[in-house]
Amino acid sequence: MATQSQIESNRANAARSTGPRTEAGKAASSRNAIKHGLAGGVLFIEGEDPAAFQLLLDDLIAEHAPATTAQRMIIENLARQFWFSRRAGRLEAAALDSDDLPRFALMMRYRITAERAFSKALEDLRKAKQSRPIGFVSKSTPPPSRAREQAVPRESGKVSKPSQSRPPQPQIGFVSQRRHQKIGRNEPCPCGSGKKYKRCCLGKIELLAKDA
Repeated sequence: MATQSQIESNRANAARSTGPRTEAGKAASSRNAIKHGLAGGVLFIEGEDPAAFQLLLDDLIAEHAPATTAQRMIIENLARQFWFSRRAGRLEAAALDSDDLPRFALMMRYRITAERAFSKALEDLRKAKQSRPIGFVSKSTPPPSRAREQAVPRESGKVSKPSQSRPPQPQIGFVSQRRHQKIGRNEPCPCGSGKKYKRCCLGKIELLAKDA
């Protein structure tokens, strides 16, 4: 167990070990654990030139000519993913030269991931360029269907709809065909002629059915 003097000595040493105090020193120490920066999306690591990335971004903007802020953001993502894939390719080749197979496999996965992200961003940019901005429809301009209705003159103020009812049944005298079907053939005809139903209205119905 530590004595009281050892505890006080440790506290004094810890007070003197405060790490970097300047902004430059803090920025440098924050990158001590960075080996390749691909997992955290670090844009620049040691040995990379920010001016080269800016030149790549400018070329992509000149090529695709973004018309909106969203399209420019997609193009910036294009530049980042290409930058990451190129970095992973360099580290992959270095790992292969040094026979570091685990690192080679890791860099290959990062390179493939960045290449897929690049392809997806390129497809998103194509869709963004094909989409049209949605505006507001003026209330003074009626829809096409309403315009066609207004072009047709109206007499009563109502638009008549085509009838969807069944076609009327043939009428014989004052009795419908459905009602005739319930009367026996040898019964008196309900029209009052005094004849049997089969020789009066039923015969006329059957004759009409044959003609149809």
